[in-house]
Amino acid sequence: MSEPTATMRPPEPDWSATTAGELVAYRDAENRFRASSAARAITGDPDPGAAIDWREVALPDRDHLAGSPPNAPISRWEMSSMTTTKPRTCGLTAAELVEGWCEVGVEEGMALIVHSSLSSLGRVEGGAATVVESLRTAVGPTGTIVTPTFTWQVTDPDPDHAGVPSTAVGERRAAVPIFDVDLPSSMGAIPEALRSLPDSMRSPHPQASVAAVGADAATVVGRQTLGFAVGRTSPFGRLHDIGGYILLIGVGHNRNTFLHYAETLTPHPRLKVRRFPMDIDGERVWLETLDVGNDNDTHFPTVGHEFEAHAGILEVMVGDAPCRLIPVQPLVSFAVPRLTELLALDAGQRA
Repeated sequence: MSEPTATMRPPEPDWSATTAGELVAYRDAENRFRASSAARAITGDPDPGAAIDWREVALPDRDHLAGSPPNAPISRWEMSSMTTTKPRTCGLTAAELVEGWCEVGVEEGMALIVHSSLSSLGRVEGGAATVVESLRTAVGPTGTIVTPTFTWQVTDPDPDHAGVPSTAVGERRAAVPIFDVDLPSSMGAIPEALRSLPDSMRSPHPQASVAAVGADAATVVGRQTLGFAVGRTSPFGRLHDIGGYILLIGVGHNRNTFLHYAETLTPHPRLKVRRFPMDIDGERVWLETLDVGNDNDTHFPTVGHEFEAHAGILEVMVGDAPCRLIPVQPLVSFAVPRLTELLALDAGQRA
């Protein structure tokens, strides 16, 4: 068996007189060397993603490139070394996620409400359960993780039907489940993974519950009024009072429930009616309450981005997901007057 031919590193060319063809030949030879066993003595294990790329730069002191026509553009090709990004062959691990949350700014002892998109992270080994595990590790035993576990399935399927229901309306309303703490949420995989933990606690609202684990979980979920379920007397009010944080994972401020909380503190919030069934002393009863209305991307994205700029919030990539850590109290202090202003402008335009 013949001995393999050693790959030698090519000599660096004379950049002042190199033609385009000579550059291509040098690039190919250099890349062969970088991917060879001969590179181990210099770089350790060779990186198969390492490569030479080229960029064109001005040469004000040259009339034309060597080997090119006299009227060719006055420029040359400059070598730059780069490592190409290779697709991950495995998913994100819990340790990598913990490192990412720390880079975002998560610290031990924090109380976090997490608004998230699992798919935005890219592939995660173990899926949503790994994300929850990593968040709990990041805040430690003195911290708290909260997720919204809203249940939109517990709502009137015929909200515009008043009076005595028809047979069809009555059947549709009868099919609506009554809330209990084991009812699955429609908020996504990460909230469901947290809600399903043996030590998870959940607030009792039929439509706007949250689940929590950690040191302050019982305090956070302890009380939630049926009316204005995201207002002062809610888990959001308690997270505000204890100096909590919002962690946005691959989602925007249109998913930031604390902007609804802020709107409840404005003089003239937009309102909506919630309707849901409850079991009261063994009787199925439909209840109707007021709450702050939906934003439908009208003001919340604007207010959220303005606050980020005001507070110097930095976006950090964790996996493939853009993530931001938002302090609750400063956000609310900023958002209440700003929403008051925007809602007043809306009212003036309607008048």
